[in-house]
Amino acid sequence: MLSEIYKAHQQEQNERRLEQERKRKQAIKSAQEVSSGFVDALNSGVEEAYENQKKINLLVKDLQIQSTVFLKQASQWINTVEGFNASLKELGDLPNWASIIEKDMLLICRSLEYAYNGPAVDITDSPIPEHVIPVDTPPISPIANLVKEPGSGAGEEFRPETPPKQSS
Repeated sequence: MLSEIYKAHQQEQNERRLEQERKRKQAIKSAQEVSSGFVDALNSGVEEAYENQKKINLLVKDLQIQSTVFLKQASQWINTVEGFNASLKELGDLPNWASIIEKDMLLICRSLEYAYNGPAVDITDSPIPEHVIPVDTPPISPIANLVKEPGSGAGEEFRPETPPKQSS
């Protein structure tokens, strides 16, 4: 009887050990499935973030290239517009510049006439006209022949006479 009780006890312990082993394996399998699910969920998020980061990096590089091209184009446009603006300003000042040069040349011509003819000619009383002295006025000196009416096309080029060089 004691040996039967002992055998029954041994058999019960074996069954419990087998049951515990089966439950342990099932718990390990469940834990592996749960951890695998967590890892997959985390990895999919990490993988998606990594792919998005790669796309963002490509877009940033493309944006940098486009920004550089845009900056160069904007710089070229600015230079072009500044050049155009400067040219436009020069054209706007052209009539004023021509008028000033014309009045200066008339003053020089009259001063030279005054110096050539002496104090007989009074240049202070005569106002500077809006255009150059007309051709039909009698010349006072050879210098006056240089100034012609605008648009007549009868102007002569002024070349001062220089004495010939003497060879030594």
